Amino acid sequence: MGTGQFTQAVQASFPAGITLPAPLAEALDWLDEHGHVLQTRTGPVATLLSPAERESSVGAGGAAFHPVPGDFGHWWLASDDTRVTGRLAAFVATGADGSEAGIWVDDAGRQQFVHLGSGSGSIWSGVITADPVDFLRLLAVGYDELCWPEHHEVGPAQAYADEDGPAGGWVAPAAFRTWLTGRFGVTVPATAREVVPVPDDRDGNRADDPFGAWLDLGR
Repeated sequence: MGTGQFTQAVQASFPAGITLPAPLAEALDWLDEHGHVLQTRTGPVATLLSPAERESSVGAGGAAFHPVPGDFGHWWLASDDTRVTGRLAAFVATGADGSEAGIWVDDAGRQQFVHLGSGSGSIWSGVITADPVDFLRLLAVGYDELCWPEHHEVGPAQAYADEDGPAGGWVAPAAFRTWLTGRFGVTVPATAREVVPVPDDRDGNRADDPFGAWLDLGR
């Protein structure tokens, strides 16, 4: 459990059966301590970009952490049954279309990181990884909008140029990358494909993805 106010707000918003893994708690504490948390109309948000990096960016600013909204299960899962809603906590905004990433408890009781495409934009909905550090590595790649898997084969600067341009408008979360690589002794991938080789989508074969199958059938 993290010690920072923002970290505790995120953990407190989770269903009772989901816990914030230690690497994520450390990351949120670090973001809070280094001025990455913004107070918005809907509540606190922690961006991967530092205040100085945000000033240089002309894009959406990449992934952003936030507490899980109280009505999340009702609107996203069309359910108020805690046996359903208690298995999912989406707390990372991945695109301006409303897409999210978060933690899902699979049928074996293991926490996995998943992506939830909004459906009105991104249709990527599937498992990302069970490893919290790999999840942080994926976020640290720095895509302006991670929710579009069609851009995952190229780096974030090229993805930004292809979608929004020019490439100079994209800014890397350099301070966060430095902390992440130093703290866990890992590298930041060049592209999202290094972490998510084959992202599932709502038009794909759900049998190959347990989270997708649960969304369609398991509830």
